Amino acid sequence: MFGFLDIGPKYEDDDVELQELTPKPSSAANKSKTGTNHAGNNAQRNKISLFTVICAQLQILLGSVRFRVIAIASIVIIGIFYGGSLFSGKDTNKQMTDFSNVNSQLDLQLGSIHHWCLHGGDSSCNCEDPLTPRSGIGKEWHEAHDLNVNDIDDFLRNAPSADIVFLGDDITEEWRGTAMGVQQDNMGKIAHVFSRLFTREGGGPIDGLALGLAGDTGTNLLWRIRNGEMPEDLNPNIWWLLVGINDLKINLCSPEVVIMSIIRIVEEIQVRKPGSKIVLNGILPAADSDGKLGELIRAAHMVNSQLKAFAEKHYHVEFFDEGHMFIDRDSANKQKLSLIPEMIPDGFHLSALGHQMWGERIQKKALFLMVNM
Repeated sequence: MFGFLDIGPKYEDDDVELQELTPKPSSAANKSKTGTNHAGNNAQRNKISLFTVICAQLQILLGSVRFRVIAIASIVIIGIFYGGSLFSGKDTNKQMTDFSNVNSQLDLQLGSIHHWCLHGGDSSCNCEDPLTPRSGIGKEWHEAHDLNVNDIDDFLRNAPSADIVFLGDDITEEWRGTAMGVQQDNMGKIAHVFSRLFTREGGGPIDGLALGLAGDTGTNLLWRIRNGEMPEDLNPNIWWLLVGINDLKINLCSPEVVIMSIIRIVEEIQVRKPGSKIVLNGILPAADSDGKLGELIRAAHMVNSQLKAFAEKHYHVEFFDEGHMFIDRDSANKQKLSLIPEMIPDGFHLSALGHQMWGERIQKKALFLMVNM
């Protein structure tokens, strides 16, 4: 399946998505009876609902070995997402603003952010105003941005049109084989993956362009879009957006800040390219400092859930999430899930194998969207 890639074992497709493994509140649990505060009763119902999920999973354990592994993994993922509050009835999303109904930049208000920092409060992080474009820092960043602008010009001279343009951060720039605009010897296979999947010259069915910069946050990407990386004559069928992990992992921003930043970028694209198709790629799983999945994946799940809801309410926006493919389900017996090292070796960046498996699914989605436009 992976042809020239001879790195690590091969993994079969897994159709069980990460969101499907987390408990979804029933409609009854979201309703309160007239005239009475039933917070305690709601908490109890949450306990019962989660207990029901666990019992259902235990019944699956009686089935095949494959479903036994999935069942155990499901329970562990539930515990991770609920951060130890599995039996407490505690709602980790109770102070999250719903941004899914945003229809313009004017609907985004900083006052709707309950807290700015991932760990709570407003002073323990380096979060930027998610609505204001901000350039990166240093000469290297600006030179890398200039290279992106020049590559757009080269692309438009050599290709009649672009089928897909990727906008993002480290993961997106890796497809060019560079980090901050500098060629990396260990990224040659990743660049070859992109060429095979997303250039007709390399044997792919579509032509794509990757515009990413390592370390970029949402506001950095917004600045780049407004300063040359979305020119008038660049009009692909699809704008593919992946950003936000650096806001979470490096700047320690709260999910609300990240969601607002991404939607602000979407609104910018829609103003500059009205009617264009935008795909929001869910934030990929990243490991905490101990190499396991915990706080960061919970935060990413909160962001992804809202991005999915936003896409469902906006005709020209799609949501795409294949993050579950990077989860090592064999680690379910170890209390905490971990990432597949052959695919995300440092817990943050994708290997060539990770890029190929992920890229194949992106290509399939992109072709589907193009056929149905």
